[in-house]
Amino acid sequence: MKRRKMNQSNKIPLTQQESEELAREIQIERERKEHYKKQLEMLKNKKKLIGKEATVKYFNLTPDGIPRFPYVINVDRFSYE
Repeated sequence: MKRRKMNQSNKIPLTQQESEELAREIQIERERKEHYKKQLEMLKNKKKLIGKEATVKYFNLTPDGIPRFPYVINVDRFSYE
């Protein structure tokens, strides 16, 4: 999204498309912060988490069968299902 410079004396209203793009950017930023918070929590509780089962999300498998760009999305979910 192209950013417009605005100051108090020169306010320009956003178009519908710009408003939607801004809302999407804000949502993406919120999701990033939530993911970061979860990662910090997991790091703080690492001793409790070692040995637990985890759900891992990844892009694809490499030719060797190794997950490409893996990251944990949930830990030990079977204990409460």
